[in-house]
Amino acid sequence: MPLAVGISDEHRHKLLRVARKLGRPLLYTDAKNLERLEALAAQVGETDTFNELKSRAFLVGSITDISRPGKLHRPAPDDLAFIQFSSGSTSEPKGVMLTHGNLLANVKGATAIGKYDDQDVTLSWMPLTHDMGLIGFFLMQFANRAHVHLMPTELFVRRPLLWLQVASKKRVTITCSPNFGYRHFLKVLGDRRLDGVDLSSIRQIYNGAEPISVPLCNEFMSTLAYTGLERHAMYPVYGLAEASLAVAFPEPGQDYRWVRVNRTSSAWVRGSTLNPADPRDALELMCVGRVVPNVELRIADPARTALPDGQVGHLLIGGASVTRGYFGDPEADGAGRRRRRLGRYGRSGFHARGLACISPA
Repeated sequence: MPLAVGISDEHRHKLLRVARKLGRPLLYTDAKNLERLEALAAQVGETDTFNELKSRAFLVGSITDISRPGKLHRPAPDDLAFIQFSSGSTSEPKGVMLTHGNLLANVKGATAIGKYDDQDVTLSWMPLTHDMGLIGFFLMQFANRAHVHLMPTELFVRRPLLWLQVASKKRVTITCSPNFGYRHFLKVLGDRRLDGVDLSSIRQIYNGAEPISVPLCNEFMSTLAYTGLERHAMYPVYGLAEASLAVAFPEPGQDYRWVRVNRTSSAWVRGSTLNPADPRDALELMCVGRVVPNVELRIADPARTALPDGQVGHLLIGGASVTRGYFGDPEADGAGRRRRRLGRYGRSGFHARGLACISPA
């Protein structure tokens, strides 16, 4: 179960809440983080939870012999691979259970559209505790034998320009960032130019993990056009942890596009007026392509009835990539399955929030 310790007490408190939910987990960390966790546990009345966790902890510094061979483990498709916990910033963190079968299905589906292969060179600064970093830019690329480069997230935060400087040096073909990363990069760049940077090798620069700003994409691509970064390299995508990761991808090699809808008529089941005459009423929605193989999606009303094209509704997601539920949370899991089952599909689906333009299959 990958989890970021973070730099705040809020993040460390989340770790203690997750440990309590897991039962009696093993903890692998370093001595410094363990000390900070102990101090926080005393402050928030979680000493018993910490003591149990400490008794089952092993530290990075204690591993001195890596010469002994490990034991090969052959999992079945339905075996649990790992648990991806939500942020827990507004409620108790929920652990999305992902099996080996879920992950392989999503890798195959995303690869069919993204067309990854062993000639790709990837670069990511996304943390390996986040599904985009762990699955999208490690597991998927490793499975396709790509050349994988990982940049520490804190290094990107301190020196964001280094991201594309490294991409130029390594002749990267695929990289990524959420919306805030593009904004952070441009803010630090200001009116400067990246001298000696050639980004012509990049065929896909993924944009996902949070709402995508059309004006920001336009600004980023226009600002860096002199580096050889092709406009069609901007690759807006949609996914979520409950679907392992990838849900919708555009066709590679095509310019990204968006639609303008009337923000006053975008409530569910009401038709969205395209290209409103008054720009003050316009809401720009980035198009994120079509549903990837091994994922099933329906845009529906609250009664789970499919809506026609051009209407806003709830996203119901099912298929081989979709989680079997949340760890240790039968109430959320059971309620979700009752509400979110896709009518004609033989498995449960999950309801996703957000606005984007998804093309019909």
